[in-house]
Order: sequence, then C-alpha cells, then structure tokens
Amino acid sequence: MLITKNKNTILKSSTMAKMKFTDIILFILNFVKKSLQIELDDFFKKVLDTDVIITKQAFSQARRKVLPEAFIYLLDKVNEGFYNASFKKHRDIGY
Repeated sequence: MLITKNKNTILKSSTMAKMKFTDIILFILNFVKKSLQIELDDFFKKVLDTDVIITKQAFSQARRKVLPEAFIYLLDKVNEGFYNASFKKHRDIGY
C-alpha cells in the first residue's frame, strides 16, 4: 500500500490531524469544480460519511505535506497496470 510502503518518501511530516494521507490524495484527484470549502464539506459528508469540518487553510497545509513523488508513484502504478493488461490482451489474441 502506498502509505505504508513509501510513507517517509512521500510525506514531509507524518502528523496530520483530521485528514489522512489517502483523504488528501482522493480529494486532490476528485477534480474540484465548486468553491474549495463547499467541495471539502461535500467530500467529507458524502465520500467519507463523517461530519468532520476541514477548513481551506487546513487542507492547504496538509496538501503541502504531500510530496510530488506520491503522484509520480501513483502514475507509475496506473501505467504499470494498464500496460500489463494491454500486453496480456494482445498476447491472448495473437498480436
């Protein structure tokens, strides 16, 4: 898992109060369309099913703790899964 495997390399600090690392990543990848505070409130109510309130400032501070290497790692895993599935499909049908 991403958090336990590379926690020291993808976070500047391991202390995050109300937002876990996975919550931050999921929210960032959620493609915010409304105002940040409305999206944060909706995310915690609908996705995480909690009544926790996270301010814009708290999210921005937590987001700063995530290193760019976390997204590089995620992209590598997505690409690895995609290309492994594509090559297996082509091999099965004879390409």
